[in-house]
Amino acid sequence: MLISKTTRREIRDIAVYLFVKVLIALANMLPRKAWLAACGVLGRLAFRFAVKTRTLTLQHLALAFPEKTSDEIFALGKRNFIMLAKNAGEILRSIQARKVSYFNNITTPPTPKAMASFFWPATWGLST
Repeated sequence: MLISKTTRREIRDIAVYLFVKVLIALANMLPRKAWLAACGVLGRLAFRFAVKTRTLTLQHLALAFPEKTSDEIFALGKRNFIMLAKNAGEILRSIQARKVSYFNNITTPPTPKAMASFFWPATWGLST
């Protein structure tokens, strides 16, 4: 029995959703250093198994840096995947929303005084 393309996509989307939920839970449970190390491992795995993306990345890096050797391009591409995974890990770690009501605070426009204190902190010695 064959599964339709739509059903496969739905299954994939649910799997990705659950995977991200697990990652968010892990990000909030682990210490920051351990979480970033785990994200680095995920980046290495992505570099290893995402063949099309890896190939495209290496081609683009070779075009951007023609003076570098293929070994240097390979190392740069690998570091790129690792850092991308760590940055994604930082974003996942910052997600603390548990309810939709959490976002009500975010959508409220800031006051001019709050904006001024953000762009000109008191530690700069500038008056707002």
